[in-house]
Amino acid sequence: MRTIRRLCRRFLSFILSLLLSCSLIVPASASIAFSDVPSSHWAYGAIQDMRAAGLVIGVGGGKFNPGGQLSRAQFLAMTVRLLEQETGRDVTPAASGYWGSPYYTGAEAFSLFGGFKHSISLSGIDSSQASLDAGITRYEMAVLANNVLANAPGYTYDTSKVDSSVMPDYDTLPAQYKDAVCRMYSLGILTGQNGGYFNGDKTLTRAESCVVLSRLQRAYNQMSTSTPAAGGTLEVHYIDVGQADAALVICDGEAMLIDGGNRADSDLIYAYLQQEGITHLKYIIGTHAHEDHMGGLSGALEYAAVDTAFCSVTEDDSQFFQDFKARLERQGKTITVPKIGSQYTLGSAAFQFIGPVQMVDDANGCSLVLRLSYGSTSFLFTGDAERDEEADILDAGYELSSTVLKVGHHGSETSTSYPFLRAVAPQYAVISCGTGNSYGHPHDAALSRLRDADVTLYRTDLQGTIICTSDGKNVSFTTAKNPTIQTNPTVDQDTAGAYIGNLHSKVFHRTTCSGLPLEKNRVYFDNRADAIAEGYTPCGRCDP
Repeated sequence: MRTIRRLCRRFLSFILSLLLSCSLIVPASASIAFSDVPSSHWAYGAIQDMRAAGLVIGVGGGKFNPGGQLSRAQFLAMTVRLLEQETGRDVTPAASGYWGSPYYTGAEAFSLFGGFKHSISLSGIDSSQASLDAGITRYEMAVLANNVLANAPGYTYDTSKVDSSVMPDYDTLPAQYKDAVCRMYSLGILTGQNGGYFNGDKTLTRAESCVVLSRLQRAYNQMSTSTPAAGGTLEVHYIDVGQADAALVICDGEAMLIDGGNRADSDLIYAYLQQEGITHLKYIIGTHAHEDHMGGLSGALEYAAVDTAFCSVTEDDSQFFQDFKARLERQGKTITVPKIGSQYTLGSAAFQFIGPVQMVDDANGCSLVLRLSYGSTSFLFTGDAERDEEADILDAGYELSSTVLKVGHHGSETSTSYPFLRAVAPQYAVISCGTGNSYGHPHDAALSRLRDADVTLYRTDLQGTIICTSDGKNVSFTTAKNPTIQTNPTVDQDTAGAYIGNLHSKVFHRTTCSGLPLEKNRVYFDNRADAIAEGYTPCGRCDP
């Protein structure tokens, strides 16, 4: 129902926009021939491409009016729709009244007026119809174009070679626009008019808008593609913190910690960072305000400095959360709640926050969910997200396919639903849980779904800390122990895989049993027959 309502809403919004504005948004299936844009026109290729992409429309009668003036609202509509396509975010509300209002709201959601990393503040445009109907100046276009690219995870630029030799009116650029104009020149988004002059006070034409939009789309795609550094690798350390969660990501000398186990794991996290030589964290992420995910982050902050701290909330009464905030404050940092759809880089890797789409009362349902890409490999971190949050992310249309899935909520029955698992389609999965935990994690239902999807499974309760290494094309795993153990045996398995016996009670169990003995009391059997031959009896709980 949510998807149907969204589609209906967007369709009505589109019809209103089309009828009321002659704006540039159109379905991609429409004809792309314009009688006033011959193949010899200087912007012919860009106009055709943007028409085919569903981002521009003509003015009626089979014409495009390439020299006509473009309004601010029309350029906002084009850039918002471009970012919606590229990020998978649906941020434009339904139209009610003036057709351009929803796109002003969408532009705010993408920080096109400033307030985001690498973005530049743009004043003078407000949400009134008079303001949005005014022609957009080339200065304003340069700032908005820059802020479109600021949404790309790999946004970089070098303005050192942009001066009056390439832009004759360089010295007359107003201070509030100069940086944006120079960035766009350096990236080839803008090339100037009549010998390189920028002529920023002039308004943008419809043909020019297509050329700019086409170049923005190409640049955004390039900046959103993770390209591993030559000879580089990415490592994801799924740290064994028992019935809790912690993952350390390292790429090109930069590090990110996602969750940190319980408060009792603070020393372990401190020692692990020390062991890996991580004295600086570019990011620290508490997926949600539960102790088994954030309790040990204070230990990380005792050893390492951090640039940015993310969490799904900024306030919680729990002591572990207050400790976390206090240690951040010592470093002059505060908690940032990331915008969903926002993207960041870690070395030559890139990641995007894709959940929670909406905030709910349950902390698990507000877990930060992020997808990290490195070359053609990718990793999905789900916190304790459960079915409802998974469904919201699916409805939002974010890219989910991932090489490795960190299974949600320690392998709980209420996470890793079939629709979500089909969309992720992982080759590998990792479950972080504690040996013999009282929750029965991982649950048989979740394990069954992973088996059905033919996913190779790793588990911290059976294998300790698990390290996945990627070269951008392939991934490999190393485990602290039991590298060949059967981590997800079928229920009716009688002769294959591993069984775990208790040295004292002489009872043997399935590897998924919630009553497994402590590691020091374990003995492993390759098959059921060997366990019985050694005098062990089957567990009455898991019926091996």
